[in-house]
Amino acid sequence: MKKYISITAVGCALCIAAVGAFTGCSKHNSASEPVLPDVQASGYVTFCSYEQDNDLSNGKEDIEWLVLAREDNKALLISKYALDVQPYSQHITEVPWENSFIRQWLNDTFLNEAFSSDEQNSIITSTVTADENPFHKLSQGNDTMDKVFILSVIEANKYFSSNSERLCQGTAYCHAHGAPKSKDTGNCWWWLRTLNSAFVAAVVDDEGPIEAGAADNDKNNSSSGGDYVTCMEASVRPSVWIDLGLADPYKDKQEYYLLHPEKYRRRSDRV
Repeated sequence: MKKYISITAVGCALCIAAVGAFTGCSKHNSASEPVLPDVQASGYVTFCSYEQDNDLSNGKEDIEWLVLAREDNKALLISKYALDVQPYSQHITEVPWENSFIRQWLNDTFLNEAFSSDEQNSIITSTVTADENPFHKLSQGNDTMDKVFILSVIEANKYFSSNSERLCQGTAYCHAHGAPKSKDTGNCWWWLRTLNSAFVAAVVDDEGPIEAGAADNDKNNSSSGGDYVTCMEASVRPSVWIDLGLADPYKDKQEYYLLHPEKYRRRSDRV
């Protein structure tokens, strides 16, 4: 399968669909141009790969990421689609993020399955804060140092301004492994790392509200609920901070696309 890297603005979906019809393509061997020249919040970048179409015979598919934030030469990404289904914990017990199964899975199985060693080098090991639940006085454990993580309730409100922005669909692989697809919306719900109670973790539901244990009319678009930590139906949307100066995982590929909101072209045979 050919791998490609792309950067787009949210409003350019139709242009992306027409990528095969781009004109003005040229050979380009210069190493002077950055690989990721204009990664900005609300854009998309394609980076690394994971099984998504549930057809193992054709290999893994490139992961499309939503850019949540850009800070100098680093960017915070979250997968556009829910990629898999995993429990927050394998046991009904009070378990904060630092001791959770999902943290272990993300930073071992998923990290090694989705990212090559070069790609892993571009992921920043960052401080994942034990953010409090805004609606409950409940210990969230300690801060951790991780390459891959899931958002907290506070971060899901910070980086998404509305329920509609939090809507998420699962991949075919994700649904095949147990993620229900809403009959009404076609969406799935996804884990947050914040605990609502001893045995319940917060989720974003299929219509976008954050189920963090608040009243249904809460001003922060949060509602009651969440899922038991052993639930095998909540989906996973991984997040990573990447170093844009190191994020050149395609330097050995013979062909990839570089898309830009103002200027579209294909770059081939990069050395």
